[in-house]
Amino acid sequence: MSVTREERTVAAAFEQELVTLPFEEIAPLYVVTPQKKASIKFKQIAASVLEIGLVEPIVVSRDPYNAGQYTLLDGHLRLEVLKDQGQTHARCLVV
Repeated sequence: MSVTREERTVAAAFEQELVTLPFEEIAPLYVVTPQKKASIKFKQIAASVLEIGLVEPIVVSRDPYNAGQYTLLDGHLRLEVLKDQGQTHARCLVV
């Protein structure tokens, strides 16, 4: 007895290529407070980015109402670390 499977097309949840975006085009969902910047987690991320660079890209989504703008979904601390290190752009994964 043979079983056939229906072929399904699954849409990717993200774009295949990373994009480099200037920080002014990225709108965070929340503000990283001075208390959060003083946390051990923030300091660990900062040390890692300084030592080996950004390993995990920042995750953004396109703003459906404002072309050329993006909403920051994941990576608020990484973005702040990059800003603190004088960077002006970040490689991002667009979902």
